[in-house]
Amino acid sequence: MSAAQETLVGSRTGFWDRHNELHSGLLRAILADATILEEIPNGASLMLIPHDADEAYLESCIEVGVDSLRKGLNVYFRYLAPGEWWAPSDPTITGAWDDHVVRRERFDPPLDDDEAEQPEAPTR
Repeated sequence: MSAAQETLVGSRTGFWDRHNELHSGLLRAILADATILEEIPNGASLMLIPHDADEAYLESCIEVGVDSLRKGLNVYFRYLAPGEWWAPSDPTITGAWDDHVVRRERFDPPLDDDEAEQPEAPTR
């Protein structure tokens, strides 16, 4: 990973932790009420803005959203009122997810451009 990439990832570590926490709550809420999906545009990158978001989190959401737009992706910003689109953690699901993350971190290739191998095109 380049120094610039390390700085960017390091400066957003808290952002991604909160972002993932919000999306985990959303996934649990969807399992309880699938109609939530009707509000999210198909194929859009979802940026959740919680009612208690601090200035740094808001700025990071906007920056990530604009970066996604520049890449040609659709972005949907959604304000969350207290408790909206949220379901409490279920230890049986959380434990399985934690196991999945550990396996991915152990076996996935590195993410930086310098070391990541590109898959070979299939031959006929």
